[in-house]
Amino acid sequence: MTYRFRPNRAQKDDFIKKIKALEAWITGEGRKLRAERASTGTVYFTIAGQRYRVASHKPGVNYDGEITFHAAPIRAPEIAAALLAGKRLNGRGVPIPLDKTRCNKKSNH
Repeated sequence: MTYRFRPNRAQKDDFIKKIKALEAWITGEGRKLRAERASTGTVYFTIAGQRYRVASHKPGVNYDGEITFHAAPIRAPEIAAALLAGKRLNGRGVPIPLDKTRCNKKSNH
């Protein structure tokens, strides 16, 4: 017998809230970023002429320098906010901390 995940009522309600918040972001604040949601669950948005894609499935074809984040589409507002704040993000949309040890400790400067 195989295990099958069945979310409880609270988990379903939480997911519905997150999806509604995403839809509200796309039609509200995301409208300034030309955000759109594809039928595949992918979210697209544009910042300063650069097109971004947030998808939970394996990235497909990137069009003309489109930057893809492999993350849940409900994280699109969080990723967009981080990009607008000037943060550098890795491929999963997680901020990259600034490296404070850039100088080689063996050098004399």
